[in-house]
Amino acid sequence: MPNQDQVCNTLRQFILLKGWICNETDEGTTKRFDVQQGQKTAIAKVHSTGTLQIQGALSEPSLLLMGLRDLIDEAQNPSEIILLMQIDSQIVEVGKQITGFDPIVLQLFREAIICLKVNAVAGAAILLGCASERSIRVLIEVYTNAISEPKNRDRFRREISAKSIFRAYEHLKHSIRSSKNQSAVDNLVRDWVAQIDALFTFYRVCRNDIGHPVCPPDVGRVAVAANLAQFVMYIQVIYRLIAYFSVTEVIL
Repeated sequence: MPNQDQVCNTLRQFILLKGWICNETDEGTTKRFDVQQGQKTAIAKVHSTGTLQIQGALSEPSLLLMGLRDLIDEAQNPSEIILLMQIDSQIVEVGKQITGFDPIVLQLFREAIICLKVNAVAGAAILLGCASERSIRVLIEVYTNAISEPKNRDRFRREISAKSIFRAYEHLKHSIRSSKNQSAVDNLVRDWVAQIDALFTFYRVCRNDIGHPVCPPDVGRVAVAANLAQFVMYIQVIYRLIAYFSVTEVIL
């Protein structure tokens, strides 16, 4: 169970993330947090044992604090809860900023966060791999539709139709590099191949190792949490390419 300092730090970060007004006082060995959201208030007390107690009338802040309390009770590392909440908020904000952001990608990613919150690490890794694959498939489809010559478009579609996501992605890279759009793409997203490749490989390998195990899965919670954080950057790079190919013809 997390200690008092860990719970207090997590609570402070949560209050800061929510933008609430807070007054923190000591009641003997207990830390008291009086929070306010507009006219709505709640009281959170962190006892010396690390127990988080929520007091006051039911309100939006108190209900959210109860949810935080339940997450802390289940978590191995309370500070990780705030990281996951921040990642979740970032991906939602990115989804709002990007026109045509795929709702399936968002759903898979947010469910991966839920899995990690309850320590279902393998489930989180599989869902993250699925979100990554879906993103790459959307990119490939947009690129295919952007190929100007029908015969080239049909040929490219045939060449990738029976291929795994890894082979289809490799074929996409080769096609972009051999197209007349290469310079424009490189100028649009510097080192786009390097930025996508490392994470695409990690997400795919983790998903495959867990989904088709020959031995007990060896996927670390910390590694999955770190790569959840990296997914926000990863998806932004992919969608910059999608945005470009959505309005630009590909000349092969």
